[in-house]
Amino acid sequence: LSDKAQPEQNWKSLRFSLHLSCSCCERSFEHQTPQKFSFNSPLGWCKSCEGLGTEFGANQDLLITGPERSLRDGAVGTWPDPAANPLFAAMLEAMAITFELPLDDPWYRLTPAQQRLVLHGDDEKWVQVTAEQLRGTPGTLPFRFRYRGLYPSIEAASRLSWSHRHSLSEMAGTRDCTACGGTRLEADAAAVRIRSTTLPQLCRMPLAESLKFLNQLKLSREEKKIAGDLLNEAIHRLSFLVDVGLDYLTLDRGMPTLSGGESQRIRLAGQAGRALTGVLYVLDEPTIGLHPRDNGRLLEALKRLRDLGNTVLLVEHDREVLDAADRLYDFGPGAGRLGGTVVASGTPAELKQQAAQSLTGGYLSGARSIPLPPQRRDAAAGPFLELLGASRNNLRQLDLRIPLKTFTCITGVSGSGKSSLIMNTLAPAVAKRLGLSTESPGIFRELLGVEHLSKIVIVDQNPIGTTPASNPATYVGVFDEIRELFCRMPDARVRGYRP
Repeated sequence: LSDKAQPEQNWKSLRFSLHLSCSCCERSFEHQTPQKFSFNSPLGWCKSCEGLGTEFGANQDLLITGPERSLRDGAVGTWPDPAANPLFAAMLEAMAITFELPLDDPWYRLTPAQQRLVLHGDDEKWVQVTAEQLRGTPGTLPFRFRYRGLYPSIEAASRLSWSHRHSLSEMAGTRDCTACGGTRLEADAAAVRIRSTTLPQLCRMPLAESLKFLNQLKLSREEKKIAGDLLNEAIHRLSFLVDVGLDYLTLDRGMPTLSGGESQRIRLAGQAGRALTGVLYVLDEPTIGLHPRDNGRLLEALKRLRDLGNTVLLVEHDREVLDAADRLYDFGPGAGRLGGTVVASGTPAELKQQAAQSLTGGYLSGARSIPLPPQRRDAAAGPFLELLGASRNNLRQLDLRIPLKTFTCITGVSGSGKSSLIMNTLAPAVAKRLGLSTESPGIFRELLGVEHLSKIVIVDQNPIGTTPASNPATYVGVFDEIRELFCRMPDARVRGYRP
């Protein structure tokens, strides 16, 4: 840069490159292509995990228990609660100033560098806690410290003694890849931003928030020529996912973790977005796992398919869905060999008038009903099974108190945390305490009342058979008794048959 006040040899030089290279860090970059943004392509996947996004090590899910929460609200389950610990709140404020770390943004909105700082720490900077930040802890003098990070702290603690290693062993398991942070993309593609938001950050937002972000994007005239149609198509497809009641899911959610009803609704949303006509859609109980609050949204999506000129056929038991159908066919009159017959058909109103021969019609019309129990067990006396401080996924330091020897239901809207609390935290914690499992439960503070239990039986939606030879008789064990009975027959005993 020319400067008349300086001799020419002291003029400042600026270097520019036509080849996407940086003279400071001596790195060069390739032109981005669509394949670079796909973790299914060797051009775009992380070279360390090859697009899987995971590796074996300290399980990050046990450390970051609430990715949708901020650091101040308890995203890091192994940290003290800032709301209940003024000293730690002061230290957190000091860290935010020293490392420019946002405390009120959800974990998934933090940049990879900020997430890496929380997980791996910083060995160079000192964090100064001032008297102003310590105003909530009278008598504590200002001090400074170095933040070592979660992983180094766990590693250091495990080296102190065998007891520490044993207590931390349950944290070992599958965790996010340390190279890509679980994004599954190579670093250059993962760093590309649209309005300060990267692709991994967008994929970790709940679908409702992702849709809101895309709707708020304002493109210039030149940008509309490039991405206008793509943006409209993305909004169109996300809208269908939200319309079928999946607004709480994230785009990077693994398919094996979805329930049967969620998988069906995702396929339904994919079909609805294609706007096909003359198609027969067959669905098997799509309302499984769906709260009645979201039934209306699912029905609107189904009616939209019908209005396009398609035929929608459902196997369903939900009353709201039955009332919304154009035509019903009621099978019966019983189950197994007593069934196989259409006992009534017609519109919902017509089926209600056939209550004499149709069980379904009787319940729809109100002629039949499920009687309420005349007397309920007293749950106030106890004993109780108590789970304190549950923090898995969106659970916020939840305390649960379940009366034993009662019939207790856990309910709530889809995505509210029921499965995180019961299937991912309480059940594994009880099984581990009873010595029946080594599975690591979600983060919690304390489990009380297990001494009143002798066993836990978990009944879920997973298939019970592991081989083609399995059947209900072998699973429940009755086949063992049947074989023993046949072995005791005279002819079997003569021939020396054994079970």
